[in-house]
Amino acid sequence: MNLVSIILPTYNRKKFLAGAFKSIEDQVYKNWELIIVDDGSSDGSMALLTQLKSSISNPVKIIQQENAGPAVARNRGIREATGDFIAFFDSDDYWLPDHLSLSIITFTEFPTLEWLYFACKRVDLETGNTILESTFRTKGKKNALFGISQIIKPNLYKLNNEKATMTQIKEGIDSGFQNSVFSQSVFKQLLIPDFRIGEDRLFILKALKKGIQTAFIDKVTVVYQVHDDNSSDTKADSKDYVKRISSMHRLIDSYQATFSEVDLTNTEKRELKKRLSEDYFWKLGYSLQLSSQQYSAAVNSMWKGICLYPFKLKYWKTFITTSLKAALKDNF
Repeated sequence: MNLVSIILPTYNRKKFLAGAFKSIEDQVYKNWELIIVDDGSSDGSMALLTQLKSSISNPVKIIQQENAGPAVARNRGIREATGDFIAFFDSDDYWLPDHLSLSIITFTEFPTLEWLYFACKRVDLETGNTILESTFRTKGKKNALFGISQIIKPNLYKLNNEKATMTQIKEGIDSGFQNSVFSQSVFKQLLIPDFRIGEDRLFILKALKKGIQTAFIDKVTVVYQVHDDNSSDTKADSKDYVKRISSMHRLIDSYQATFSEVDLTNTEKRELKKRLSEDYFWKLGYSLQLSSQQYSAAVNSMWKGICLYPFKLKYWKTFITTSLKAALKDNF
């Protein structure tokens, strides 16, 4: 019976830990070990973790480290893992009971697969309202990942790595660590890049380019809880522009590093520049900095976007309007 190593990085998530333990204990598949990496918490998490550990019979290892970010914490957990498969649990999310069992059944049936992921349901933690029923669909329509994959049994799709690489650059393949289970062999080839935000986007590209055999199951097994303390995914109506702008800067930095960390084709490089231009122009400059009346910063970010991809007329129109607003503000 295959052992699954569950790696749970946590930083000041004390209020979520009891729920995390319950979600893991409720898994139908019982042959697992839990490796918790406390990334320098200061909220009393360690005392609660010790208490929770004593309440379950499965092996639990708790590691403490100075705060270094989720990538370092996950890589530390990987080094400690002894399982045949590795699953990542984000402490403020939860798994449905069949998350691990479906994974092991699929890996057993298709032994060449190395990476399997599932859909997430996005829920507003404060209200309990569903934001998105499935991360694999937008407004009821299937996302791009279905068009770059081959169905190999009902609800199971195997990705075409070449097409998936381009899709990941352009819009994403709807995968992350929290909804993935990996063969331990993957981490003999790759480690998670050391970024605090965006490390998952970069890792996905590296894995696809490496030829890691990847599939997804069209079923929700993970509930992603959206709240203002998410490290990179705040509520859409959050007014905490300082945090949102900082997160977007870090996300852009991780994608910028792709040029040096991943061996991209010229076509992939062009698409990455286009994607970065949109991140700089629309997401950082227009949506965040301009909305928070940081006109000069917005102009600067928009210009960076234009330099990366200067071929959109709408860029120039918006840039000129924003530049005029910034000039007027500076004169008063």
